[in-house]
Amino acid sequence: MDRTGFEAEVISDYENREKEELEGLTPEQTEKRKELLKMYDLFDIKTYQNARNVLEQLFAKYHKPLPDFTDYKPEGRDHAPIFMVKLNETITLKGKTYILNVEGVASKLKHAQIKAAEKACDILYLPYNKI
Repeated sequence: MDRTGFEAEVISDYENREKEELEGLTPEQTEKRKELLKMYDLFDIKTYQNARNVLEQLFAKYHKPLPDFTDYKPEGRDHAPIFMVKLNETITLKGKTYILNVEGVASKLKHAQIKAAEKACDILYLPYNKI
């Protein structure tokens, strides 16, 4: 099957990104990542969204309460607050329990939540779109 130049470029970019993401991982980590990615595909998790939405989809598929981002506190001046959000959750996937003890910091509450969710998704090898 002959691919057009654009299709070949997109596939090449995807394969290169995949190689970069696997660099530095042990064979065990690489295998675990591949297993989780297959599972996410089976669950039809839409990974083209921001990390908070993707993480919420995963929790919903496992019939868990949505991740709790309520542990936050604004710091700084009233006209320019900085929000620090903590996320403390656990989830068991493919027989392994993942502890998601992460935090995010941003000038808007929603962005701080997304930053924390990005860190959680990275722990779970769960793809998402960066903001």
